[in-house]
Amino acid sequence: MINLLPQEEKDKLFLRRVKNLSIILGSVVVISLICYIFILLSIKFYIMAEIENQKFILETTEMQYKSENTEDIKDAIQYYNDLLPKIQSFYKNQIYLSKILAEISQIQRPSGLYFNGILISAPDAKGIVKVNILGVSDTRENLISFQKSLQSQNTIKTVLFSADSWINPTNANFNLTLEYGN
Repeated sequence: MINLLPQEEKDKLFLRRVKNLSIILGSVVVISLICYIFILLSIKFYIMAEIENQKFILETTEMQYKSENTEDIKDAIQYYNDLLPKIQSFYKNQIYLSKILAEISQIQRPSGLYFNGILISAPDAKGIVKVNILGVSDTRENLISFQKSLQSQNTIKTVLFSADSWINPTNANFNLTLEYGN
């Protein structure tokens, strides 16, 4: 087919074709944007409705859990939560009394020497525990023998008897202070 139209008519037809194409493409873009806006609005309304539902559920749940019974439980939980760090601190700084008492009881002591009381203090910054022992010895020689047994121990650092412990030659009440450390 031969195109016999003059150049002006060809240009007008081309411009009309471009104009129609741009109108169609513009319409498609505008319609697409309107559809996206409607989709986004529907999502927005859905989310707003869900937020309101969740707020309502939260309010009803809060009202349910604000009863006296739950307040008492909350106070008890808070009390125990405050108590846990104190307990943890106690366990970190605890003294292993059984280990100290076992080592003291295994030390050789004469048959006439008896303990009446043992007082164990908390460890100092260096980990040294002071142990105070009250007791009775039938003779001063037994007391001296026990002092030598204590001084031969590796874990016992310092052994101090009170001055009153040495006064009576028989049936002497003694007061002994020693430092125990690893």
